[in-house]
Amino acid sequence: MVDEYRKLQRDCSGEFEGMNCYNTLFVGRLAYEVTEGKLLREMEAFGPVKDIKLVTDKEGKSRGFAFVEYENDEDMKRAFRGADGMKIEGREIVVDVERG
Repeated sequence: MVDEYRKLQRDCSGEFEGMNCYNTLFVGRLAYEVTEGKLLREMEAFGPVKDIKLVTDKEGKSRGFAFVEYENDEDMKRAFRGADGMKIEGREIVVDVERG
């Protein structure tokens, strides 16, 4: 089973459900008023953003976190170093690398 899992990881190159985990940043503690557009404006300061997924509940309300995929991993690393603690809509955000 372990060998199969390792082969699957090598073959997918970090791609899962359309996003590349090596270029994706988790953004948490978002104010519930933050939209994908507002988050895009803030995060593209670190480099070109390929995709943003703001996680919402069944009613479509923000759950306070999102995933931001950058065009390349260098921009994601720059955002990882620079965006942690940044304020968006008056709230300090937390960022982490996404590997799931």
